[in-house]
Amino acid sequence: MRILYQNPRTGEMKLLPSSLEDLWHLYNIIEKGDVVSGYTFRREEARQDSIRADKEERVRVFAAIEVEKTEFSEYQNALRITGRIKEGISPIGSYHTMNVGAGNEITIKKERWPEHILQRIRDAVEGKKDAKLIAVAIEYGEATVALIKSYGVQEIASIRATASKGSEDEMENSFYDEIVRVVASLPPMPIIVVGPGFIKEDFLRRARELQPALFARAQLIQTGQGGMQGIREAMSRAENTSLVEGVRLAEEARLMEELKRELATGGKCTYGREQVREALSLGAVRTVLITDRLLRGGGMDELLSMAEEKRAEIAILTSAWDPGKELDALGGIAALLRYRIQ
Repeated sequence: MRILYQNPRTGEMKLLPSSLEDLWHLYNIIEKGDVVSGYTFRREEARQDSIRADKEERVRVFAAIEVEKTEFSEYQNALRITGRIKEGISPIGSYHTMNVGAGNEITIKKERWPEHILQRIRDAVEGKKDAKLIAVAIEYGEATVALIKSYGVQEIASIRATASKGSEDEMENSFYDEIVRVVASLPPMPIIVVGPGFIKEDFLRRARELQPALFARAQLIQTGQGGMQGIREAMSRAENTSLVEGVRLAEEARLMEELKRELATGGKCTYGREQVREALSLGAVRTVLITDRLLRGGGMDELLSMAEEKRAEIAILTSAWDPGKELDALGGIAALLRYRIQ
């Protein structure tokens, strides 16, 4: 992400996203009521004569819209922004949808730029927390290969060992070889191998024989289970912080695990909009946890402004990822406290 222009007086900032991760950041930066402007395409009818309309043509035009809804599409590599037209396209006040992709400049105008949004922009500009990982979760006879991104965990393949006429070692190597083939088909990036017992060590030994450069720096993480649950466990445990450092989803998982521990013991936490507001008024909040789904629903500005005034950190959890889903089940907002309150 690049900041091309910034005017604190008018509340405008022009940004240039350069990747799918940047579009995900924009999805969480742009809020209902913001004014977004940039070049977009509009369908117009091309006329061969004054009576009959020919096929529609897409014309590139400048437009500004007041945002009502945003949609992030990983598979279309685009961010869709829908709202009422304020400038550039007639009729003013009608609805239009902008499709923003990597490489498309976009200007955002806000009445107020909250600190947690400015911090997210700084992280995006510096490339922080966008680290990608390949995770191999392996247990006896079964493995899951997943891609850990800034906006979610994408399962790439589920692999099962199959019986063959060869020896047990040959069956095991065939299983390992298939996992290595899947990992080698992905873009090169850091690899973690997670799971229970010693099978992950055996797999990594075989993987380094087949693809020494690819697996040379792969890291082993002990978990109680395999599969997607094992990946989540690996990302949330404090002792693995250095191995998954810089991955936004790992921070989200760690915070949610801390919240659940405090909830289980009746400790330093609270959840629910009014309960968090009360804890903030007492100055007791260390970190506010809120889901992106709740934020996009609007109505949270006053509470988040209070959090900034009380110097509480604000962590936004992704509703598409398990920790965010768990927080949504608690109302979408919770707080880790500096001290226990009644």
